[in-house]
Order: sequence, then C-alpha cells, then structure tokens
Amino acid sequence: MGSLFAYSGLTTKVKAMQGKLLSYNDYVEMAGLLSVSEVVNYLKSKPGYEKVFAGVNPNEVHRGTLERMLDISKFMDFAKIYNFSAVKQRRYLDLYFLRDETVMVKKALRNMDNNEDLKAYESLEELFNDYSTVNLRKLLTAANIDELLDVVKNAPYYANLRYVYDSYADKTLENKLFDYELALDIFFFNYIWKKKDKYYKKDELEAIKKSVGTEIDLLNIMWMYRAKKSYNLDENTIHSYLIPIHYKLTADQIKDFARADANEFMKMFESSYYGKMYKQLKTDSTSFNSLFNKALDKVMFQMQKEDPYSLSTVISYLHFKEREVKHIITITECVRYKYPADEIIKRIV
Repeated sequence: MGSLFAYSGLTTKVKAMQGKLLSYNDYVEMAGLLSVSEVVNYLKSKPGYEKVFAGVNPNEVHRGTLERMLDISKFMDFAKIYNFSAVKQRRYLDLYFLRDETVMVKKALRNMDNNEDLKAYESLEELFNDYSTVNLRKLLTAANIDELLDVVKNAPYYANLRYVYDSYADKTLENKLFDYELALDIFFFNYIWKKKDKYYKKDELEAIKKSVGTEIDLLNIMWMYRAKKSYNLDENTIHSYLIPIHYKLTADQIKDFARADANEFMKMFESSYYGKMYKQLKTDSTSFNSLFNKALDKVMFQMQKEDPYSLSTVISYLHFKEREVKHIITITECVRYKYPADEIIKRIV
C-alpha cells in the first residue's frame, strides 16, 4: 500500500476534484444539445469548468476555441494538484507535464500548416511558463521549424526534433509533421520510463509502470495493426515507428506481430495478454481504439481502487480528466454536425 501519511492530504484534494468530473448523465444531456454555444453554456454551469468559462459569451465560442479552453482547464487542474504536492510527489508531475508540453509543441507545428488562431492560449502563458523552460508565446508564434527549434533548444526533447530536422535536406515542414510528432511521442515514453526507476520504488514505481507500460503496449499494438491493415508497411519500417519499451508484451511478441500479415496479427493478438483483457471487457466494438480506451480506463480504476491513498489516485485523475476533455470535444463535434444523441453517446461510451 502507498504511504497513507504521505498522500492523505493530496489524495483528499484530488478526490474532491474527481467529484467535479462530468457524469454519464452529463454526457447524455450534452449529446441532446443543438449547438456549440449550448455546449459552452452547459459547461459554464458545471463546477469543473465554471472558472475557465467565466465571462465567456457562449455565442462567440467556436469549436476550435472551445478545444483550447478545455486544454486550459487541464492545465489549471494540473496546477492545483502540483501546488498541493510535496517535493517527492512533484517529481512525477514534472514528468507528466512534459507530455502536455510536447502536445503544445505539436500544436505549434500544426499551426505552421493551418495558421490557426491560438490567442485562447494567451491566458495559459503565465501558468505554462511556471513549469517549462519553453516560452509558450514564442513557441505558438514560431513561423517555421528553425524558429521552433530555437525556442525549444533547452528542452530535453530538442535532440529528438533536431534529429528529424537533420535527416531531411529540405527543411520545410511539408510532409514531415508525422515524423516530428512521432519523435515527441517516443521521447516522452522513453524519458518517463527511464526516470521512474531513479525517483520511485515499490508501490509508486509499480503504479507508473502499470499505467505507462499499458499505454505503451496498446499504442504499439494499434500502430502495428494500422501499419499492416492500412499501409502494408514492411517489418523494418514498422519497428522504426514503435516505442522501444515492453511491459506485458515481450520483445519476441513484438517481432512476431511485426512479421505477421493482418489476419495472422489478429490471431496472435487474441491469444496475447491484451487479447484476453479485450474479451473480459465485453465490448461490442472490434476496434483497437476501443480496446485502448477501455483497457486504460480499467487499469486506472483498478489502480485507484487497490491503493486509494497513493500516487495511483493522482495518475488516474489526470487520465480521466484527459479522457473527459476528449469526450467533450467529440460531443461538440457531433452536435455541430447534427448527429443523433444516441449515436453521439455510442461514440464515447
């Protein structure tokens, strides 16, 4: 069991925040709304979002702006937990924040292509810069890869981005976004996997291994299957796209998956650890995306239930907050395109 004394105050704080997460009934009500402005108005009435949407005119919030405000709510929740944490507990949060930081780098990269309006993130600047060596304003206004690399030159993932940059003679972003984003994903998982052993032992270490390791395995499974089903990539190319870490999947299993064709892949998957978990989840969906979400949710629920006064509660809260934001974005997009309410609920539950 985790240390009751060390985590009792923090987990009490986090559990109070959990009480503000949206319920299934909230999702049902949101699915029945008729416009993005109605979604915003609904969120304004909820304790978990009333602060971030305070003073906002729902009629002036478009889908893209809503997504950015939801991102801000995630950072605000992170800051609440961080400020309430002791030094040792902040070590994990520092690692976790790097993930959010790399997400912002991805947004900056995409902005070079799409020229999106990122002004909504201006209110996040002071908060972001408290935890990062990267200046958020300069990051989001970078006009090209050279400017972005200069902004992140002191960040731990700089070398990963630089490697992609140096591998191309043409230094424009065109057709290279996937490579940069993949480099950031592989960096993060490698980084947190190495640092966990330095900072944590016993129950805390096991919680990080279980949450991060499960996600790595499931991402690798999804990427391998897509590589075969949709792109017919060869074995060596597939390996270059994988996170080089194994949790419940062995190195030999990964090699076998990479060699197999799509039909063989499914048979091998069904007999694997995650194939057996998939059957236990009793889902009607056959997609790996469904497996990914349901399996991670199950792991997070179990972790918190088994050790409620520990780092597990912090890890699971951050996971479910992230999931909630994705659900809201999905609902909003479906409402925007006038999907029936029952169809919207099927997409998130």
